Amino acid sequence: MNEAKQSVIIVAGGSGSRMQSEMPKQFIKVAGKEILLHTIDAFLSYSKAIHIILVLPVQYLDTWQQKLSEVYAHSQLSVCAGGASRTDSVRNGLALCHNEGIVAIHDAARPFISATLIAKCFETAQQHGACIPCIRCNDSTRIITTGDNATIDDSICSKNFDRNQLLLVQTPQCFNAEKLKSLYNNASGSFSDDASLWEQSGETIYICEGESKNIKITTPIDLQVAKVLLSSE
Repeated sequence: MNEAKQSVIIVAGGSGSRMQSEMPKQFIKVAGKEILLHTIDAFLSYSKAIHIILVLPVQYLDTWQQKLSEVYAHSQLSVCAGGASRTDSVRNGLALCHNEGIVAIHDAARPFISATLIAKCFETAQQHGACIPCIRCNDSTRIITTGDNATIDDSICSKNFDRNQLLLVQTPQCFNAEKLKSLYNNASGSFSDDASLWEQSGETIYICEGESKNIKITTPIDLQVAKVLLSSE
């Protein structure tokens, strides 16, 4: 596969409120460097030719453009500001993406993605137009039956749900770049992930097996797990 026609949009535009930190989670240092840099390095380990597009909070844009120019001599690295929502941030990143080839959308807070899984996602998307990595749910599961906005504490009405029917979705989510750009340019509203928009348009989502290590660092507990994982590498 022509890696020169592969792009990844690393979405780092969030505030990280669930981390209970003033610093957005993607900029917290673990094992001597920021989580975002670990994530960038994971994709550069996969391919030096890949076009990396970083979507950053606007207030951090100038500082990080300078930092990235000092850390990386990677000519295929672009930076843009995030939007009001994840959907807006991805749309901004896609504006810098090539029209041809495959584009991956990846969470900045997933630094443990392997080159093997990246390759699998790109290859499957090349064959079928779209691919997302998923893993099985190991816990027993229940579904709330009292409404979409009910909290766990308020939800006395729930029922068991077969965990074998559930998959936990990870990133990178990979798509035909030209098609995804068209969908985003014509989309209204917000979407929880890119696969939701792709599927809503009538397109098929293909899945591949993800990795249990490909965790998303979202909470303080996740951060402690990340420190352990990185210290063992």
